[in-house]
Amino acid sequence: MKGLHLLLPLGCVAAAVMLIDPDAHERESVHSATKSRLRERSGAPAFWNSAVAPEPAAFREPSAAVAASPPSAPVDHREEVTRLIKEGDTEGMNREVAAWFEAEPESVSEWLGQQESLEVLQPAIGMIAGKLARDGDPSSGLEWAKLLQQGPERDQVFFDIYALAARGWRFGEEELRAAPLPPEKLELLLSGAAGD
Repeated sequence: MKGLHLLLPLGCVAAAVMLIDPDAHERESVHSATKSRLRERSGAPAFWNSAVAPEPAAFREPSAAVAASPPSAPVDHREEVTRLIKEGDTEGMNREVAAWFEAEPESVSEWLGQQESLEVLQPAIGMIAGKLARDGDPSSGLEWAKLLQQGPERDQVFFDIYALAARGWRFGEEELRAAPLPPEKLELLLSGAAGD
């Protein structure tokens, strides 16, 4: 109760100050850092109402840039693959065979049938088999994968194709059980861990 008799006179003094200068409390509560940001209102419109961002010249006329570029000549994939083989660029050659398959699958099939050895083309064949499976045709992917030489790469391509087919419900359990895979990969496939 002692503090109450002091609180009442302080409240009266605060009320009197507010009646004399109602903006005094508000002016003093503004921090000095904020005061420097305050500006007097002017008659000019705010900057953001009249600002214009300049456009780069390339965006003003987009059709001009396209029209100026010369048309690209069609790629002769057969010649490009032959050139890459002569240069010994097997990585580039495999990518080119896969790109050629995208453009002309029948030509690639015919060309591969004429090759004496498919040893250097194993990565390209794996890419083609995987693409067919990803595009929704795992049976064709498996046919291409049969061209691969026995080994871990072939097992992985077969595993990937069967896993895609299992996730897409394209093969039933009996087809999955018949997969030509090593026992540990077959177990992964049948357990459902292939999609993990």
